[in-house]
Amino acid sequence: MARIETQCAQTLPHSEARQRAEEFARRMAEQFGLAWRWRGDVLCFAAHSGVARGIHGELAIGADDVRVTLQVPLLLRLLSRTLGEKAGALLRTTFDPDSGGV
Repeated sequence: MARIETQCAQTLPHSEARQRAEEFARRMAEQFGLAWRWRGDVLCFAAHSGVARGIHGELAIGADDVRVTLQVPLLLRLLSRTLGEKAGALLRTTFDPDSGGV
């Protein structure tokens, strides 16, 4: 598996950060067909079908940052760079709309 990691600084109150994490998850679900659920302060997601099948990862909310980790199957490793760029841009626009991300 290829591993993709991206992070974004954030200073939001915890409840707002969770709401934005869910917005991120919904947008990733629309783009890549990912299902998601909360496990504490970690939002876990996975693609069980479609072109992104086998991709899974998590979004972890920290006190001053948000981190996304994606695990990409070797068969999809050619998409790793594109997925990483899209996830990073989406993360920045979700948590810092003034960043000019996506």
